Amino acid sequence: MPLCRSLTCVVTLFLLVTGCASSEYVHAVYFTFKPDTPTERIDAMVDGSLRELGRIPGVRRVSCGRRDRAMTRTVNDTAFDVGLIIRFTDRARYEAYCEHPIHMAQVEKYKDMIAAMRVFDFEVTNETRAP
Repeated sequence: MPLCRSLTCVVTLFLLVTGCASSEYVHAVYFTFKPDTPTERIDAMVDGSLRELGRIPGVRRVSCGRRDRAMTRTVNDTAFDVGLIIRFTDRARYEAYCEHPIHMAQVEKYKDMIAAMRVFDFEVTNETRAP
């Protein structure tokens, strides 16, 4: 029995350390900017998102960048300029993020240049990691 308990502890610890045991919540936003938006402001938004949003409690990872304009296959959605993906420890942290002052400051700072945005939120229930 003690060996079984020890093995369970080791496996549980491994799963927690590697992130396999915990579900995450993903917030993906795709922004389309107004045609007259200066490139410098778009760059500032990308840089600011990467720098600021990761400071919010519960944010595990922030990814942000411009759409790859070379990707023009028929399956590619080209109706956006910048993509932002944020991974949270859980949905509760995502919900807290929505009203967090850092997030609200980013929204206020850049909302005037956004023509449209699409938001996709989902819980990661299964994941595999590449070797």
